[in-house]
Amino acid sequence: DKLETKYVNALALELKRTGVGLKGLLKCYGVSDVHELSFENWKDAMEKLKAKPDVNLKPVNTTPPDDVGEGLPWNTPERQPMEAKGTLKDVSMDWKTGRMRLTFELETDISSSIDKLKDKPLRITVKQWREKRSLDANAYYWVLLSRLAEAAGISKPRAHNLMLRRYGQNLMIAGQMAFLVVPDTTEAEETALEAETFHIRPTSQVKQGKDGKAYRTYTVLAGSSTYDTKEMSELINGLVAECKEQGIETLPPDELARMMAEYEENYRKKEEENYRKKEEENYRKKETV
Repeated sequence: DKLETKYVNALALELKRTGVGLKGLLKCYGVSDVHELSFENWKDAMEKLKAKPDVNLKPVNTTPPDDVGEGLPWNTPERQPMEAKGTLKDVSMDWKTGRMRLTFELETDISSSIDKLKDKPLRITVKQWREKRSLDANAYYWVLLSRLAEAAGISKPRAHNLMLRRYGQNLMIAGQMAFLVVPDTTEAEETALEAETFHIRPTSQVKQGKDGKAYRTYTVLAGSSTYDTKEMSELINGLVAECKEQGIETLPPDELARMMAEYEENYRKKEEENYRKKEEENYRKKETV
């Protein structure tokens, strides 16, 4: 049987993280295509790759220029676009050339860039200025999570599940924790780590089923979208700590405090709205009786 796509993807992430070449790996197992690997080959390769350190690659800007005529390299400082806030003050026309002349008044000092721009053909784009929205707590979490996943060479769902396992909250149903029993296999654990629609944390409880196979009990975790301010703060603080260990830049504490205060206000409004809707529903039910 061909190796399933999810295992191929997991292997690809490890190859990217370690810098190991695919051709060399396939040669070790005597196959010419990754889908020809057996599950045992895959497990063996994953164990060996996980023991290897991350490859040290310097990030580069790989976004090409709009105009290929601009040539390479396009990621040098002098080719980075200049952005400034300003106001269109005057419009005139050169009647000899028939060309328009626009005069802008800028709010920022761009004098240091003048020499680089003077007498050179420019690509000019003018848009109405809109203030950039400040990052909210939920968006900040996903931005940091993406960076951590990239640094670790793993998928974003896997990184999210790892964070929920370490800093998340248990799902409570009628005041009781929820549990799930699944086969105690590498395949089941990999499926859980890559899951996007459910989140579970393994416990140490393993029992033998009637079929003779081992089954492990997992704790069901609540999705982060349901977290109150305290719970979300714990999750983000844990993620921030792990990002700092990886050398990933994070926001200063005062900015994080601002986001959490905003999160608290939004959470309170959502709770009030849910309560109002529930009361209206109860009232309608009474009216129909």
